[in-house]
Amino acid sequence: MAYYHLLTQPTPLTKEQLDDLIEGWLEQKFDTKIDFDVTKAISNLESLRGQFVDVQTNQKTEAALLTRANSGHCRVLAIDEAKTVIDYVWDNIFQYNS
Repeated sequence: MAYYHLLTQPTPLTKEQLDDLIEGWLEQKFDTKIDFDVTKAISNLESLRGQFVDVQTNQKTEAALLTRANSGHCRVLAIDEAKTVIDYVWDNIFQYNS
């Protein structure tokens, strides 16, 4: 949910802005108040790191699905890069051929 809302916003959001946005969306969509754990969501997206080929430089790049600027604003990878990172994580979750 955090990835989707960050991806679809025209500008980066802070953790607090993201939390308010998601909780407002949940209340509007399901007519109920839910305390969304934005800290955990951001932590999970920051910990998912993998490789993809940067289309601008044509080089392999390692990145997390979410990064935070010094200002606290969150950015997520574009959907194609995110899918490649998730695929990389999945393919490398078990290193059994040493």
